Amino acid sequence: MENDLTNNPFLKESKLPYFAPDFTKIQNKHFKPALVEAMKQQSDAVNAIVKNTQKTTFDNTILALEKSGEMLDRVNNVFKSLTAAHTNDTLKKVETEIAPLAAKHYDEIYLNDKLFAKVKDIYTNRGNLNLDAES
Repeated sequence: MENDLTNNPFLKESKLPYFAPDFTKIQNKHFKPALVEAMKQQSDAVNAIVKNTQKTTFDNTILALEKSGEMLDRVNNVFKSLTAAHTNDTLKKVETEIAPLAAKHYDEIYLNDKLFAKVKDIYTNRGNLNLDAES
């Protein structure tokens, strides 16, 4: 597996229409490092939300939480699509290695009491926040 993230296509914004992944540059060796890095970036973003001492708002909590996983979503969407439709032994191995890391990662987010308290505060005060229907 390539741990050097310098040339990992997942860590650069795609120049293709709609930011579609450039499958000509993606190799099996890119998935695990990209998934691990994406989980780290999301964890850092969630920790920043939790540690934010400003008044809890929709933008600095819910929107920030939604955006925190953009890279992970991007990598995971490609990875899951390939493992479902065009898998191989390397991808199966990555899938096995990533599964416990991903489970731990999502547990740390979904079971984070401080994050839940902030989300609950938004929910409790939603009537006073002038949110649109989408929010």
